[in-house]
Amino acid sequence: MSYNFKETMSKPERLAPGHRMCAGCGGTIAVRNVLRGLHEGDKAVIGNATGCLEVSTFTYPYTAWEDSYIHNAFENAGATLSGVEGAYRALKRKGKLDETYKFITFGGDGGTYDIGFQSLSGAMERNTDMVYVCYDNGYPTVFRDSHVCGHDDDSGRECEQRETAEQKGLGGDHSGA
Repeated sequence: MSYNFKETMSKPERLAPGHRMCAGCGGTIAVRNVLRGLHEGDKAVIGNATGCLEVSTFTYPYTAWEDSYIHNAFENAGATLSGVEGAYRALKRKGKLDETYKFITFGGDGGTYDIGFQSLSGAMERNTDMVYVCYDNGYPTVFRDSHVCGHDDDSGRECEQRETAEQKGLGGDHSGA
């Protein structure tokens, strides 16, 4: 079966317009495209770690999400959806649930591989059937490569701080080599 871009882009939006994300934001573009990967009849449970995506798409009692949506703390998106998916499997096994659901979690780089890595690691260890989408929203983690310079405001402040740390013998090799 071949991919049909026009057909994919004509699918109904599952992230409703009117959210407060910035125009052209990479997070919004990623979410909309991931959700377009679902079939029209699919039901989904969306998990979202605290971050700009969460605060801009959900302000109780309003939400831009067309699917079931769970907001959770910054560090536990993987664990939350892992628990929900586990409960879903148990209900399916007992015959108490007939519908089929997909489980998708969105988290920024900090909520994924900084403070949230243990949660994601646990979900993988439990063999959770979910899609986890990590997007780089600019969180300054220690794992970021050396090309962050000017990322936030093009001031070069981070480059200057890094050079100062290296001159004092506090920084490692940030050449990227």
